[in-house]
Amino acid sequence: MRHLFNVYESTWDESLNSRVAVRRSLERWAKKEKITAEVVRKVCSDFKSEGVLAKDAEQSQTEDEAEWNKRKQARVAEQMRREAEQKEEKRAKVAAEMHAQAYEEINSNRFVARNIRRLATDSDESCNDTCVCTRAQNHTCGCAAFEVLCSSRCACHGKCLTNSFENARRVRVDEVDRDEVGFGLFADEEIDASAFVGEYVGEYVAFEEKVRYEYAVRLGEGILIDASAAGNDMRFANHSCDPNAEMNKKFDPETGFERAGLYALRHISKGEEITFKYSDKLWFECLCDACVNRT
Repeated sequence: MRHLFNVYESTWDESLNSRVAVRRSLERWAKKEKITAEVVRKVCSDFKSEGVLAKDAEQSQTEDEAEWNKRKQARVAEQMRREAEQKEEKRAKVAAEMHAQAYEEINSNRFVARNIRRLATDSDESCNDTCVCTRAQNHTCGCAAFEVLCSSRCACHGKCLTNSFENARRVRVDEVDRDEVGFGLFADEEIDASAFVGEYVGEYVAFEEKVRYEYAVRLGEGILIDASAAGNDMRFANHSCDPNAEMNKKFDPETGFERAGLYALRHISKGEEITFKYSDKLWFECLCDACVNRT
């Protein structure tokens, strides 16, 4: 029996799997030699008195936990890999759908709908000779108070620094790091509060109740600017419940129609996503940073 003990004890420098194999071999040998239960109990008693069984149990538990943690880490790594692959596949799908669409980039609005009524122009709504809205230090304009864009008939000849759609800021379209959002509009330079970001360009169409418009800004008189088929980068500005920009609509005396422009509500840092509030009642699940971080 001492020989059996020595064989068992010699396995301490081996791994758990090796010790298990040795114990099973000893069990088969004991069965073959027809060792009685009484002898087995005697051996176990000897092992217990010398602390062998307790030591074996403690070491086995430690190695089992290490193996379990190793398997857990492997499972977590595999899950993260799969999620990354799924996210990349989703982004690739969105990009493919964008390219598949018959989308055309344009710099000025198109008038697609027929019989769209032009708004009347008030001859008094223009900058007078005393207006100095072309000066960098001036932030007031007579036309701006009436939500009317400066035009060629104004004293500034349509080149107002704050009330013209001629001084757009540099932006870029990039992927948004939020699931299912797709692309977004990002500042490519520092943008000051109240600064004009860019005009929302698209096709002027008549509004229809049963149509769901994915890229559109609604104007008055049943008209909207639809950028689904043709538009510019402003169409990629996403909704936010805590936006850093707003969409303002101003009357253009040159065309007789309203135009829409994106303006900064606060200072926007370079690389920051530019967002505005679509509506108080959304027709989709909001995935803006404000809502995502709230949950």
